[in-house]
Amino acid sequence: MVPMPEVSDTLPPAPGEPVRLRPARIRDWSRMLSLAQRHLPELDEATLGRWLRDERHSLVVAITSQGLVGLARLAVLPARQVSQLECLLVHDAARGQGVGTALLNYCDEVACACGAPRMEAHVPANDPVLRAFCAHHGFIEARRPAAAGGAVSVGHLGVSRRVPARLGPMWDLRRLHAPRVPPAALERAATRMLFDAWLGRSLRQRPDASPAAGQPWRLFSPVASGSAGA
Repeated sequence: MVPMPEVSDTLPPAPGEPVRLRPARIRDWSRMLSLAQRHLPELDEATLGRWLRDERHSLVVAITSQGLVGLARLAVLPARQVSQLECLLVHDAARGQGVGTALLNYCDEVACACGAPRMEAHVPANDPVLRAFCAHHGFIEARRPAAAGGAVSVGHLGVSRRVPARLGPMWDLRRLHAPRVPPAALERAATRMLFDAWLGRSLRQRPDASPAAGQPWRLFSPVASGSAGA
């Protein structure tokens, strides 16, 4: 699967076309925010805006004939050879169309391209549907839910898997999604001003917002209830 930068932000694919994936763009902001507010309310506007402004390389969107229907964030840590799948959201109307699986497959390719083939995530221990989805895609759960003070928040399970090697060149994926070198202070300030003007107040509120210590973002179930496929 390859990035689809030619996909229009305003005209979705024609009916019957497969899921198309590409890095997030600034113009995706309103639809990304709507998706996050509906399915992952603990992901506040400031944090999502900061991701879009400073870490766009970590965001992937899924587009179908219904428009933007999915979002994933993958934090690549090549020094540790680990990729952290921090959120995976799928719109209700797109359930059962393979959107969750397509996002996960794309993240697999990014992880391989960036030299971080071990993928980790945190899932709610009381969500059997999401746990079934992870098991269906080869994730192995930790032996028991995390205790207070652990690296994973209470009530969540750590899951991980080794991403299978992909064939063929993946230079485009590495160029689009590899971790960026932090820009100089002047460039960072100019970028912040431009992005704040586009995205509005969300980036001016809590610009350094991040999950509370020991509270990683949980995955939102990308599948319909009672199914292990997406």
